[in-house]
This record gives sequence, structure tokens and C-alpha cells, in this order.
Amino acid sequence: MGLRDGGRRGSCGLRDDRYESFEPNARIHFPRTHEHGLGVRLCGMGSKSNLSEFGSAAAEHLGEVDDKQKSQLYVVTLFVQSRWPNLDFALSTQLESLRSAYTRSEVTPSKFQRSVSALLVQMGWSHTEEYVTDEGFSLDLAEPKSKRAIEVDGPSHFLQDASTGEYVANGPTRFKSRLLWSFGWRVAHVPLYEWADRPEQERRQLLAEKLAEIEASVDGSSPGVVESRHDTGTIGTPV
Repeated sequence: MGLRDGGRRGSCGLRDDRYESFEPNARIHFPRTHEHGLGVRLCGMGSKSNLSEFGSAAAEHLGEVDDKQKSQLYVVTLFVQSRWPNLDFALSTQLESLRSAYTRSEVTPSKFQRSVSALLVQMGWSHTEEYVTDEGFSLDLAEPKSKRAIEVDGPSHFLQDASTGEYVANGPTRFKSRLLWSFGWRVAHVPLYEWADRPEQERRQLLAEKLAEIEASVDGSSPGVVESRHDTGTIGTPV
């Protein structure tokens, strides 16, 4: 499938678009565009020993990186801890420091997000905007007690197939979804292309479907997958 932004899949099935190369034993190259991008890149490393080596190297040079890069290391550390809790990963001892860097920047809700939020309130779904989880993830619209959330995805969250026009969630979006699932959150996504230029009644129907997706993932007899229409695979799949 040809993507407008390039992109390729790593061993975790995540799309890593526009990122610099990474080699376990070389200098760390951080993705240029997104705090979750390094995690996408590390999914393709192939072995826990390489991840352990990476953690040791990153911890040794932690004083040389800025807050944006520490944010990427924080997400990587969460991923490693959730998937391999017994792995000797040196960055785990620096988790609080890395989390501080990750949560330092303030987020301003977009007009798109506010319009989704306002309609959900009218539909009776009470929620908190820009809720920060215990792990430091910011959720656009969330019910903290039930761990249900809706993410409002602008153009930076998805790619478009150049031949079919199909939209797919990009690697960082899918990676964040996997981490949220591992921490007990059930999340549906409302992408801009499903929202723009629709009348209110169709938007209400769209949101009703998204809320139903979340409930299906919670109530199902087997682990569910909350998937957006723009994704054909594993968004929300447990790590």
C-alpha cells in the first residue's frame, strides 16, 4: 500500500513514517516529529537484549538530551515496562524525571475538539477535556472513573493511501493506543475526515457509534479492539 507520507511497518505492525534511522549500538537518533515516534522505531528492534542495551545507553547520556527527547524516552520506558515488566531496563529508574518532561507542555484544545465535546455533552456523555492519566498521557475527552475516552484526531494522526484514498492511523497514534489499552483505557477515535462537512444529525450518529464501540470493547467476552474507521488493523490491540 503506497502512502502519501511514505512509511513502513516494524515488527509491532506500527507504521513509522518520516523517522530517522536507529541502530541499537550507534548514537541515538530521535524521530523528528512526535513524542511517540521513538517507540514506533524501537518496535522493530527484534530482541529484548537490544532494548536493554538501548536503555543502558540512553540512561548514560540522559544529561545530553532535551525535554522533547526525554518525552520520547518516557513513552519507550512505559512500553517496555508494560510488555516486559521483568526486563532489566536502565531507564526505569529515571521514570519520574522522564515523566516530568513528558507532561511539561500545555495542550490547547482545537476548535474541532471543542465541537466534538459540545455535542457529546448535549448527548449526555459527561467528560473531562485534556485529562492527564496517572501515566502522563493526555486524553482529549475522558471519563476518568470508567477509563473510557474519545480521541479527536486531526490530520497529523493519519496517513492516506495514494492509490485508494483510504485513511490509516499513523504509527505514533497506534502506539499510543496500544499503551492506553495496556493501562486499562478503552478509547475510540473521531478523525477529522469523518467529522468535517457533516450535518449535526450525522455527527450525532457518528458519536453514538463511537460510544458503542467503547462499550463493546468493555463488555465483550474476549479482549476487544476499539478501531477507528480509518484503521483496518490493530489500533487499540493489547501490547
